[in-house]
Amino acid sequence: MWQDYIYSGVSLAFTYSLVPQIVKGFKNKRQNITLQTSGITTLGLYALAYTAHTLKLDYSALTNLATGTLWATILVQRLFYKQKNLEILLKKNEKRTF
Repeated sequence: MWQDYIYSGVSLAFTYSLVPQIVKGFKNKRQNITLQTSGITTLGLYALAYTAHTLKLDYSALTNLATGTLWATILVQRLFYKQKNLEILLKKNEKRTF
């Protein structure tokens, strides 16, 4: 089915475009994409992967699963680095008060 190839090709391009964002987030220990954006996109891509799988669009299902997993990585970075940056900020403020 030609639609499977087109769908999976576009999804691969989206997957490729997320890699620099994840690497930058890891290097800077900061993720600027909002929780709402990364959470909804992750769930949506997993839903699309499941839907493609039920339609026997196997390549599309796999590439959407991969893209959804990268968005989940961004979500985890956002949660983890936000907490870590908050702890660093609190430690700096504690040092200033004494």
